[in-house]
Amino acid sequence: MKKLLLSAVMMLVALPQLKADDGDDFTFTHEGQTLTYTVISEEDKTCRTKSGWWDYLTEGYYNYPGNTVKGDLIIPATANGYKVVEIGFWAFRENEDLKSVVIPEGITVIGADAFISCRNLRSVTLPDGLITISPSSFSSCKSLTDLTIPETVETIGSLAFDAAGLRSIVVPNSVTLLGTGAFRSCENLESAILP
Repeated sequence: MKKLLLSAVMMLVALPQLKADDGDDFTFTHEGQTLTYTVISEEDKTCRTKSGWWDYLTEGYYNYPGNTVKGDLIIPATANGYKVVEIGFWAFRENEDLKSVVIPEGITVIGADAFISCRNLRSVTLPDGLITISPSSFSSCKSLTDLTIPETVETIGSLAFDAAGLRSIVVPNSVTLLGTGAFRSCENLESAILP
């Protein structure tokens, strides 16, 4: 019996340490908010906030955001040892309970529709180093009146701020692609400075 137990223990010790694979999801809590993340690269130790998805059922079309949170959100620069480099597409879609978001340095991409129709989102802090604001990222964010776009942004996608509450905007000289309708239907927009 002792010999059998010893063999079992030795087998367990010899097993390789389990690790996440590309595409695996995990949760991490930071500043009181728990988010789900998806591993982009296990080798590079990078991840993104979980993307949303949709289903088309006989009763109709249903959207599911990647994460549901309330109040003020501070996204961490790292989660479980992975560097957070992207906000997934549809990550916080149609979240009317989200009031403010601070996005850390290290994130280079905000995915398509990431914050679309977050109607009560009042404040967004974008990081230096951000490169891409994807299509419809902040579309229909009616309460978002002020925003500073960092000098590192190169792409602002189509309809990125469509129907947002922006009063003024400065598009930095670093932007080389400004998508169609990026500021369409911004009824409160009084001034826009373009590169």
